[in-house]
This record gives sequence, structure tokens and C-alpha cells, in this order.
Amino acid sequence: MTELTPFELAHRRLRGLGVTLERLPGEYRVMGTWQAEADRAYFETLGEAVARGEELASQRPQDVSAGVSPAAAPQARLPKRQGLFQGHAEAAQSKTVGGHG
Repeated sequence: MTELTPFELAHRRLRGLGVTLERLPGEYRVMGTWQAEADRAYFETLGEAVARGEELASQRPQDVSAGVSPAAAPQARLPKRQGLFQGHAEAAQSKTVGGHG
């Protein structure tokens, strides 16, 4: 079993509090799941990002759960691309098998 990195530990902790933590090249992005994209905050260190994430969680509105907001919840699943490509490949192959393609 592999040991989790400090980022993975922080990500899991903040996610449980309803805060999204993302690692970008040279910075970290923090945002409450109830917030708009424009409210994202950027930090140079993981420590700063975690501190802000914990602060955000403590300021979360009472009517918002720590889980994923309804707007961010996944919608109906789309068909897998593999199946779409496979069907396309089979159709293309059937055209060439008979010598008509």
C-alpha cells in the first residue's frame, strides 16, 4: 500500500469539509463547493492553501452541507467514448469488408 502525499492528505481533509483543493503548476487553488468560480483563491504553499480552506469551511453558510453542492453534482451519465468509437470502427470495417469502401 502506498503512503499518501501531504497534498493528498490535505485534499481529502478539505474535501470532507466541503472545500476543493487543486494543485496547479507552482500554486494551489482553494474554493468552497458552495462558492462561484470567481471566488477561487490561489496560494503559493500548501500550508497557506490548507489554512484558507479550513477558514472557508468554518465560514460555510449554515444552509449548505459539506458535501457537493447540487449544482456541482454529476448529472446523467453519458455513454462511454470507447463504445462510440468502437461502433464507428465496426461500421467503417463493414463498409470495407464487402469491397464497397
